[in-house]
Amino acid sequence: MKCSRCAQENPPQDKFCPECGTRLRRDLASNGGSDRQAQIQNDDLRRALAEAAEQQAATAETLKVISASPNTACSVNWAFCGVYAP
Repeated sequence: MKCSRCAQENPPQDKFCPECGTRLRRDLASNGGSDRQAQIQNDDLRRALAEAAEQQAATAETLKVISASPNTACSVNWAFCGVYAP
């Protein structure tokens, strides 16, 4: 069964996606009702939001370090110019 979040193909016995941790939808039927489904979707969204916030914080910290760098050859707008320079 494919994961609804990351599209990873999963073995039939798995209840959670090993790639991203999302609860697999086939498990919903055995756990009952729309309230349960809504709770699982809410948990999935909270996990995705926390992951996005963590990535945003890491990016902000990286840009802060780059902008404070004494080497002014690259501005924040060109933060990765050294990576792409020939």
